[in-house]
Amino acid sequence: MSHRLDHLIAQSTAPSQRVVDHDPDDDDDNGKDKDQGKNWQLDYLRKTRTIELFGPVNNALAKKVISGLFFLEADDPERPITIVQNSPGGSVTDGFAIYDAMRFVKPDVRVVCVGLTASIATITLLGAKKEHRVTLPNTEFLIHQPLIPGTVYGRAADLEITARNIIKTRERINRMLSDATGQPLEVVESHTQRDYWMSADEAVNYGLVARIVNSREELEAL
Repeated sequence: MSHRLDHLIAQSTAPSQRVVDHDPDDDDDNGKDKDQGKNWQLDYLRKTRTIELFGPVNNALAKKVISGLFFLEADDPERPITIVQNSPGGSVTDGFAIYDAMRFVKPDVRVVCVGLTASIATITLLGAKKEHRVTLPNTEFLIHQPLIPGTVYGRAADLEITARNIIKTRERINRMLSDATGQPLEVVESHTQRDYWMSADEAVNYGLVARIVNSREELEAL
């Protein structure tokens, strides 16, 4: 898990050519295309009530997911929301933000894991209640302790503060995993000391997800 440390951490045409080639109507067309694209996305979001959590967890992804959650809550606070996620993890703080937003909104949130659910993405998964956490058959899961990317520089006192904060984050993540899965805390702590991989079946047995689903019909039956 990468950990954000707040304290540390074409070719172009000639100008004259641009003027000659510029057609003011193009701006109107581009604006219309963008508006149509946004309208299509909103219509799709409203119709399916499905949010895609794909790729590294970062600020842009967190903004997209959280905005989608709030939009769908405002649209209909009673109908469930589905998040389909395939993520290698990323920013711990952005992962926590997504987790909190999932717990904050009124509709039930279901998470369907596909491909990979790793690192902080296992925490976004836990934003849903256990009975609403499912996976497709070939998803892989990974839990481990927080990581600091690259080389860290700084005063010794600041590094000590950073180290303590990382340890607190690790302890928080371990508690969240233990509470959500039912695994004893000491078991989770031993597993997250190193990379701990699980198949879909193993993730079910571990308590990360409730079951494996093979079709939309199975998902809708939940």
